[in-house]
Amino acid sequence: MTPESVVLEIRARIRHMAEEVVEMTAQALRSVTEGDGERARMVIQRDAEVDRQEIEIDRSSYGALAAGHLDAPGLRLVVASLKTTTDLERVGDESVKLAHAGLELAVFGTLPEREVLAALGEVTLSMLHDATAALAEGDAERARSVLLRDDEADRQYRAIADDVRARMALDLSALERLVQVRFAAKCLERIADHATNLAEQAIFIETGDDVRHLGKR
Repeated sequence: MTPESVVLEIRARIRHMAEEVVEMTAQALRSVTEGDGERARMVIQRDAEVDRQEIEIDRSSYGALAAGHLDAPGLRLVVASLKTTTDLERVGDESVKLAHAGLELAVFGTLPEREVLAALGEVTLSMLHDATAALAEGDAERARSVLLRDDEADRQYRAIADDVRARMALDLSALERLVQVRFAAKCLERIADHATNLAEQAIFIETGDDVRHLGKR
């Protein structure tokens, strides 16, 4: 295979892996907000496939680096893919954790926290969808729009965590449910963080700019 065809293959595999984890996250969120245990179990079963894809993409990337003869954009893609697959795999892991929370919460029937979790999930999913689309389409501006939403995801997570912590002290009968609600919110917040990482890699691949940690400077 030519270096160009190898780069195209790696990009296509990343796109396929990204589509898988976006769908897993969406279904896991629905398992939480709709009390759908069957959706949760389907997400859990898909985790092994994501792990397999990570290994295959990494193997292709190592092979491309060893073969050499890559131009600058191709080299950035291959180098970034090794980080990108890690973030995508961790999104898959967090989706599985979220699905487990969905199974735990399903036994409680009505979920008073449904709306706040759905709102956080909407922000998280939009970030993940746009970050993965930016990777697939080489759209640096779309990737930058993801970075602007990270603070909103963090704000919503903190609001849920603070509210849950306060209610835990007041209503011990709801303790088990509230623990799972906070756990689900944390999973969504972590997925948003990984979406931010993916967006940063998309920008690097297309422009060569390293925008990591800029918000901390």
